[in-house]
Amino acid sequence: MASLSATTISRLDSMLPARWPHGNPVDLAGMDTMGDSTVMQCLEALLEDEGVDALISLVGLTRATMMPPGLRAPDKSITEARDQNSRN
Repeated sequence: MASLSATTISRLDSMLPARWPHGNPVDLAGMDTMGDSTVMQCLEALLEDEGVDALISLVGLTRATMMPPGLRAPDKSITEARDQNSRN
């Protein structure tokens, strides 16, 4: 399991309630009360972490259908989305 960078932890700290685990696995604590853009920003922060090779999201179907086409199946795998956001 990937270790999250200090930058990623700081980004998630700015968006998530204090009760989130501050490490991996990430629990979007209070997801029901946050806006869809916050959920997406959290996923993006994780995808942009150089130590993260894969991301498994258990976001409910309702939220998943609200995701941008580039991040939801079957349009693109999460690996392809990560590679699209790659810093190479």
